[in-house]
Amino acid sequence: MDQYIQSIVINPEEMITESELTAKDDEILLSVRCDYLIITHQDLVPRFQVLASHRQAMGLTAQVISIEDIYDQYTEGGSNQDKIKQCIKEYAVQKGTLWVLLGGDNTIVPDYDCFASVNSGKYTTTTIPTDLFYAGLDDMDWNDDNDGRACECNEDGDTIDLYPDVFIGRAPVRSDSEASAFVAKVMTYETGDYDPFFHEAALFMGVEVWHTYEGISDAQWRCEALWEAVHKDMEPVLSAPKYRFYDTGTDFDGDSNYIVSASHLVDQISSGYGIMLAETHGSCSSLSLEGSNYFVTGNVADCTNQTRQGVIYTTACNTNWFDHYTDPGLSEGFIRSLNGGSVAYIGSSRYGWGYSVEGPDFTLGPSLAYALEFFKALYYDEYLDSGGGNSIDSSLFNKRLGAVFASHKLYYAPASIRDGANRWLQFSLSGY
Repeated sequence: MDQYIQSIVINPEEMITESELTAKDDEILLSVRCDYLIITHQDLVPRFQVLASHRQAMGLTAQVISIEDIYDQYTEGGSNQDKIKQCIKEYAVQKGTLWVLLGGDNTIVPDYDCFASVNSGKYTTTTIPTDLFYAGLDDMDWNDDNDGRACECNEDGDTIDLYPDVFIGRAPVRSDSEASAFVAKVMTYETGDYDPFFHEAALFMGVEVWHTYEGISDAQWRCEALWEAVHKDMEPVLSAPKYRFYDTGTDFDGDSNYIVSASHLVDQISSGYGIMLAETHGSCSSLSLEGSNYFVTGNVADCTNQTRQGVIYTTACNTNWFDHYTDPGLSEGFIRSLNGGSVAYIGSSRYGWGYSVEGPDFTLGPSLAYALEFFKALYYDEYLDSGGGNSIDSSLFNKRLGAVFASHKLYYAPASIRDGANRWLQFSLSGY
């Protein structure tokens, strides 16, 4: 991460890097090296071992460790989350681990709950499930004042590490069959023949969030503005087009009469897109669509994109609430379904954030601003093409989702040292 930051700032010579987490390749014996670590329940180890073997075939050293073994072996600190973090840090320091997959939802691998506040305390929570805790290894204790509000700002009693030292992701599964489906779709995505009209195709979907201006919904205004901003200074690098699917205009037969309904969204997902951006309202188990329509978790079962499952990024509230008592939630439905859905889901476990602006000045707002940086990193970030950090092998980065996800949040880390929407999203945005 130090080297990544140096690649994007204008004064890299001013950076001083003295982290103990910067062991070089030649300092780690191949016999103990672990590039990719999977943490899961002992009952799911065999399923995730299939993924570890797949990573080995890609040239990475990989290992699966059970949550039960971690609890037995790591005894410092009082909580299970502390023990998991101790394990990850040991692997990063002693074995060069760069990638960590949490193989299960919060009932399998517990999340770490963070405090966040927006609009001077109007919106406050202490329970945002924050996997960034497991990646920020320079600060092991995120509740220094030992109160009920972990991850407070420095002046309120806590110091935390917003800069990840490993790339972290979570597979929100619970059962053997769900783990098997997740692993199968990841391997299919990575080993299938490259098809630009799938892997590069983008679907931008949205419906009115607050206002419509000159016959165009704010979702359409903002998403199209995001796309223009992504390509402002550079030509598109993808050969496949972006398709519009908004309540006030689409690229499909019927134009605005082709409404954004659950059945039509099922049809579009089933046709297969490499990436989908959804700008709308949401809940734990639904996306709001046109009129009074909703796409709910149960609709995922109707999707039949099978080997053409891509990445979903949404600004909608709560759709990635993987610690909710309702199971499965929407994001879990997409990830756990083998025959249709998505290979990855990026969204907020709590509120997303935007601006209710009426008129022509449709400012992106915090959630879409994060999405903008995601697309920039995905399409143009040369550092994520060439690799770096601890590895001389560019394939360890090479636009892998974990690297793109970490880099787009990293962009807003400096703006997240105070309470507000940016800090909230640092904690609540999760990527599978």
